[in-house]
This record gives sequence, C-alpha cells and structure tokens, in this order.
Amino acid sequence: MSGMSGHTFKWKIENARYCGMKKNQYLRSPTWVVEEMDNTAWYLRWKYIENIICFGLGREEGSDGEESIIIYFEIAILDKCGKVIEKVVGTYKFRTCIYIDIITVLRDDAFADEESGNLSKDSLSVVCRMCKRSYVFFETAFTVARTTIKVEKRSCLLVIEDFANYFKNERSVFDISYGRRKFIRVAFFLTGDSKEVCNFEIEYLIKDLGYVFMKTYVLNAEHKLINCGESEGFCEGERKIHHFSLPMDKKFLTAKENNLLLEGALYFRFQCLYTTGISFNEIEEAGVAYIPSALKDNIASSNENFASSVQLFSSSMKDDLIPYDTCDVEIHTSDRIFVAHKKILEAKSTVFRDFFVFDLTVEGKIVAECFDVDSETMARVLSFIYTDTLVDLQWSSACQLYEASWRFGVTNLRIKCFSFLKNNLCLANARELLFLAHKYQDGNLKNVAMSCIFECQESESQMIDG
Repeated sequence: MSGMSGHTFKWKIENARYCGMKKNQYLRSPTWVVEEMDNTAWYLRWKYIENIICFGLGREEGSDGEESIIIYFEIAILDKCGKVIEKVVGTYKFRTCIYIDIITVLRDDAFADEESGNLSKDSLSVVCRMCKRSYVFFETAFTVARTTIKVEKRSCLLVIEDFANYFKNERSVFDISYGRRKFIRVAFFLTGDSKEVCNFEIEYLIKDLGYVFMKTYVLNAEHKLINCGESEGFCEGERKIHHFSLPMDKKFLTAKENNLLLEGALYFRFQCLYTTGISFNEIEEAGVAYIPSALKDNIASSNENFASSVQLFSSSMKDDLIPYDTCDVEIHTSDRIFVAHKKILEAKSTVFRDFFVFDLTVEGKIVAECFDVDSETMARVLSFIYTDTLVDLQWSSACQLYEASWRFGVTNLRIKCFSFLKNNLCLANARELLFLAHKYQDGNLKNVAMSCIFECQESESQMIDG
C-alpha cells in the first residue's frame, strides 16, 4: 500500500451503552498497523470520567518507525445510526508508548434517542483518520475493528400481595432462579415517614458480575407495563448487593385513580441486563479506499488541476459525467469514490442533510464514508437523487435500493421501490419482502406481503376443495 497518504480506522463497539467502567479502567481497541506511516502501530482507548465518555489515541509500545512522529488526525464519535456526535481535528508528536485523551462526549448525548429522549441506543463507533501530511486523505487505507460487550438478559415477575396493608416493618424476599441456579435475590421494603418510599435490594448470586443495568415496571390493571425507572452501576463486594428506590411512593401506587393494583396485589416486572466480559475484540476488515487512476495521477501532480471529470454513476452509464471541480462532496464506498454536490444531496436526503451540519471538509471537499453500501447501489442512489428516475430496476436491486432509501433518508426513492416491489410481488418472493418490512418496521409493506401470502393460500385451498 505504498503511496497511501493516510489511514482510516473504524472501531465499532456493540452494546457500548452497557459498558460500565470503574475508576482507572478502560476498554481498548485492537491494534492496527499503518504501513503508510513506517509500520507504526496504534490503538484507541475508551474510558469514563464520571458521566463523560472519553476516547484517546495511543502509539503501541515497541512500535516500528521513528522514535517520534508528527501525525495529523481526525477523530469522530458516531452514534448507532452513523451520525457524528462529536469530532476533533488536531496534530500531535507521538513517541512510542505515548497515549493522549482527545475527544469527549456526554454519555447521555451518545446513547439518547433524539425523538424520545430515552437512552435507547446501545452501540456507537469511533472513526480515526490519520496522516503524516496536513490532512491529505485523498487516498487512504482503512481498517475496521469490532468489539462486542457480552450482555446477559433476565426478566422476572414479582407479586406483593395485599399491598395497601403493607407496612414499613415488613420485608418481602424473593429468590429468582435461572435453570437450577439461583440467580438473584430481591428484597422489597418501605422506608420514610410521611412519604413511604418503595425500595429494592438486589443481591446477585453469580460470580464475576460486573456492570448491571436494571429496568423496573409496574403491571397495571389493564395488563400494561408502566416504566418505574432505571438503575445502573457496579456490583462490588463479596455479596454484590445493589440498592435502588422507585420514583413512586406507596400513596401513588395504591391510589384508585392510578389503577395499579390487581385484586389488591402489586405486580413488578424486572428486566436485568449485566455484562460478563468481552465476547469479541478483533479486526474484521482491512483494505484500500480506491481512487480512479486518472484522478490519482492528478493528485500526484501539484501543478495540474484535478481530472476534468469523474464518473459518477455505474459503468453502464458512460454519458453521465459530472465535472470534478464543481463538486464539493466525495462519497467513499469500499472500492470506489463518487463525487456529488452538497446542495443537491441536502435537498434530497435527510441523512446527508444532518451529516453536513458537521464540518468534515478535507482539502476543500466533504468526505462521507459509506463502506456499508456496495458501489453499484450507491451509484443507483446518486443517479436517482440527480435524475429522479430508476433505470433497469430488478427485484434484487429494488430490495437493495429500498434498504438504501432508509439508510440515506430518501423518501421518494422508498416510495418508488415500494411501488415496484408491490407490483412484482408473488408467493416466491413474499417472504423476502416480509423480512424487509420487519427489519424497517414498515407496516404498509408488511400488509402487502401478508395479503399476498394469505391470498395465495386461500387460492390453493379453493383449488383443493374444488
């Protein structure tokens, strides 16, 4: 990979929300080697500072290359949907065995859903781009690593009989088993004088239990679950006991208008998630972000302009060329680079519109990395954005474009794909469509697929009866 101007490292952390760390603990990425920078070895590190997530960059001890090396870097934290939460650009002189904290973000900002405000997102990614020259990322090798935090999940239902007559000196204890093993012991009791507060004491009976995330619900008389709050933290000490109080007191829970008692009993449901270590921590992919040779030759020559045009769409659309110098966006897939115009992408794609809020300009162009989208699909998406037409659409490409319409927030593309899939639906492909509908929670698409299946089954039944 000689001649590369830089390197991009993407670290995907699954179940990151449940990664709690004690003081001085940290989570470390797999090490990656940058051949373009004298085979130096690097790693990212994540730690908590109270409620702040902190990521930093380190050079591996005993790393090849010069004793000290000046690098230019760009580190961005992305949420589960790929949206940039925070980004830092800078330069630093790294010696071997040197680590620096670079970027921070509030934990709530990293995992909160914008619409609901709840901490519903559970994963995030960190992208580190680095080079030896001043932010020259035109041609870059890349490495993708994934770390999966192992999370176990348990649920149980607890019943407090005759709750209206429950007093402060009482203490109800429940043992909950998983298989033949006792898993947790739950104690319920009331505290306080004028305001009787509901408390739980959770004793975890399994070894090596680290971070625990607990959700508590009350089952009302209509058999609906009402969220009573969340609690999280480490279970420390030999007994591993965790305490928390409900935001609802006894008066609220017993009030008739709240309708929370079922025949005088109070029903609690617990959902417990706890980490048991790291199940996966490896590099998954490495390669080169490809640039057409015509463009590469122009980049190498500082006295010449860039290529007058770069092919934007698929190889079959040879007449669709867009002048490179009029474009201000580069879209990188795993094996190609596309160019486009920011204003057009903003007008047609909600995802690109949100993406452009952040300044991700490199050498005068905004770079968007879409390694999860194949080049042919990306070409078709851009073709639709510019022309509002779909060419040579087949079932497989329509399914891929339907998924891409969600990925990039292109509503008109989704509508056209929906229409094509509906008109070309049969029993042979109905299950595939049903899977797509379930994946993207598309009720209309689900109804179309289910109707096709039911109609075919009814038709077969009538033929048998006849």
